[in-house]
Amino acid sequence: MNFEFPKLHSHELVLFFYPSPGLNWMNPKALTFTTARNKLSGKSRGIGHVSVMIRTPEDFALTGMTQASQNEGRAEVLFRGYGLGILLHNFKGILEKAESLAPELVTRSRAEGKLSFLRVAANEKITDRLLTYLREYREKGLDHSYGMRNRPLYGEGGGCSAFGASFLETAGLLREEFTREWTRTFNIPRDLIGGPITGKKVSVLTMLRRADRWAQEDEPHEKGFFWDPDLMHAWLVRTYGKERAFPTGSFKPETWNSAVGLTVDATTAEPPTGHIFRHL
Repeated sequence: MNFEFPKLHSHELVLFFYPSPGLNWMNPKALTFTTARNKLSGKSRGIGHVSVMIRTPEDFALTGMTQASQNEGRAEVLFRGYGLGILLHNFKGILEKAESLAPELVTRSRAEGKLSFLRVAANEKITDRLLTYLREYREKGLDHSYGMRNRPLYGEGGGCSAFGASFLETAGLLREEFTREWTRTFNIPRDLIGGPITGKKVSVLTMLRRADRWAQEDEPHEKGFFWDPDLMHAWLVRTYGKERAFPTGSFKPETWNSAVGLTVDATTAEPPTGHIFRHL
């Protein structure tokens, strides 16, 4: 496939970070409002997005996890009383195709602030393991499950950002810094969770009246966890600026049109061996 993203190394893994049009995580009500606003206004990638590229001399893969239907979730919240249970919902998922992602990436790369990327200069052992992971992910049907808390390497499918991070983990390159800077943990109040998890209904009106804070640790709650594309993008832009001003050698800054990026040198790294997927 002809994709104009510059190839700098014979074996590469690239994560592309698409920031959202704006999400407010201050409390559940603010998050619900900004998520709904982005969706109803028709803005693309309303909660942000992450896509993955693997490129070798022989192989090319460009994909990402997304909902199979962008309508799923509306009826659950508006009419079925899921409330904050929608944050724990397992949506029907699908792997995106390179043919649709490539032109979107090019368009975003030309608009300032719409895209950033982390490039890993890899080697044959790493890319072989990553291509095996992607193939087995499809073969196991994990692409049919899309959810915020789903863990790809535990065979649960995953959201787009967790799916992206799982490639770094599969390669043995998921740094503690990435996990710390790219994720959110929050307590979802149990009394505002409706749907199959609790078997009760939580109306939109109840959400508007009461969802004004996340639960404290000593209150009944379900733990929420999210690899956040906005945090990923913000970290990359911030680190890019630091590396340009005061180079540390940990990352090499680069640009693609108006998109900023960082390169990690893993050309001599040894990936893990053995089974890729884990069991509880």
